[in-house]
Amino acid sequence: AQRPSEGEQAAREAVLRSLRREVRGVFGPAAVVMQFGSAAAGLESAASDLDLQVSLGPAWERSPEGGGASRDAPLWEKQRILSVLARRLRSLGFRVQTVFTARVPIIKATSSGPVKVAVDISVSHQASMAVLSADVLKTYVEIEPRLKVVIMLVKTWAKRRAINDGSKGTLNSYSLVLMVIFVAKRLNPPLVPDLFQKVLPLRGSARAGSKDAETVLSDDASEKVLNSKGRMVTVSFHSDMEKLHGWGSENRQSVGDLLLAFFEHYAREFDWSCPVVPARATVTPKARSAANETTLWVEDWLDPLNNAARCVSKNGILRVHEEFV
Repeated sequence: AQRPSEGEQAAREAVLRSLRREVRGVFGPAAVVMQFGSAAAGLESAASDLDLQVSLGPAWERSPEGGGASRDAPLWEKQRILSVLARRLRSLGFRVQTVFTARVPIIKATSSGPVKVAVDISVSHQASMAVLSADVLKTYVEIEPRLKVVIMLVKTWAKRRAINDGSKGTLNSYSLVLMVIFVAKRLNPPLVPDLFQKVLPLRGSARAGSKDAETVLSDDASEKVLNSKGRMVTVSFHSDMEKLHGWGSENRQSVGDLLLAFFEHYAREFDWSCPVVPARATVTPKARSAANETTLWVEDWLDPLNNAARCVSKNGILRVHEEFV
């Protein structure tokens, strides 16, 4: 997939700065605009939209029940906030479409000017799982540059084969990336580590350049995020690039070999009668009981009880399966 040009990247950054300024102007100084998705993870193409989330700040996120509890906004409140923002963006020359029928209401906006920038904006808690997921993805592609190339190639293939559109019942980009990284972790030798294990053995040049044989998650690596059930949970993952750089260097496979390994896994080894892509070493009972010929379950790293591929329909899973076999 073609990467954004310097001019396109500059236009994206200018639009992001403008949106942050406008959101603070409309909703107050505590309001923030957070970036997530492909662009935040360094996996964007020239055709990618900017995925943004708006939070109105700590006071807005505080639960009415008190006790310091946090909450996510109800659907009607998210729609109200987005409606206000949509009117403001239209007054600035943006072309705006509201999409309030989806599980997560969004506005789709496109800037004016010589370089058009498309953005999808939703409303979320500042401790957003989507934002943290992008941080994890960014860490993975920084550990191993080959992984980034394979992900971009797989996304391009999936788009051309029309199986990379969650709104049409096929794979969204996040679940597709999780499927790639799952294969990368199980290669022999592995290309990337499991960043969520408490004690991570060092390998390759990461091991050669360290006096330690392993690295242990510290309390500083913990972050609280709002999970899919609206509860605050603590998540930890390895992100110290000084310790992780070169971890997969023992794997000598070319990008072509790695791409072939991805297709071979889902064509020959993957059990499509109980299609589960696990996030950790073991599959959650919920995923194992829910997955079948009509339900693809891709566990979310940060919330294994959440199916990242829930958008895949009965017909969609058949189409995805057919493309692999």
